[in-house]
Amino acid sequence: MRNLFFVILLLPFLSTSQEDRPQLAANTIFTEGTIGLLAHATLNYERRLIQGAKTSLFGRAGVGPSGIFFGSSGYGGLLGATWLTGNQKNSHFEFCSGVLIGHDSYYNDAFFLPLLKVGYRFQKPQGGFLFRANLGIVNVGISFGYTF
Repeated sequence: MRNLFFVILLLPFLSTSQEDRPQLAANTIFTEGTIGLLAHATLNYERRLIQGAKTSLFGRAGVGPSGIFFGSSGYGGLLGATWLTGNQKNSHFEFCSGVLIGHDSYYNDAFFLPLLKVGYRFQKPQGGFLFRANLGIVNVGISFGYTF
């Protein structure tokens, strides 16, 4: 009986619990503008798909005008993915990839523009104001939005 008493007494100190990590806000709405050989101005929605201990993966969709300097231009959509580091901080490194799919209004033809970007993101883990600055293969861009 005495052993059972000591086990019950020590149980709170012997038990372990899973650490609660703050989750990044799951949804983001933002506008993005880029300039360079590839330019676009899009309204985007981003959704957290996977959150690990230090990184997260987001899926992204957007719409707006886009084009290649002295080439195809028109309205289209954007599909992509964003890998984000630093889940528990306000400052993050991000890597984005995807494709702009559009319709050229001058040549009446479809165009596909690949996207590869690296950048900086200011986003508090619990949500709120969002700022992004990125560098693509042939362009630079900034974004402003809101996470929730």
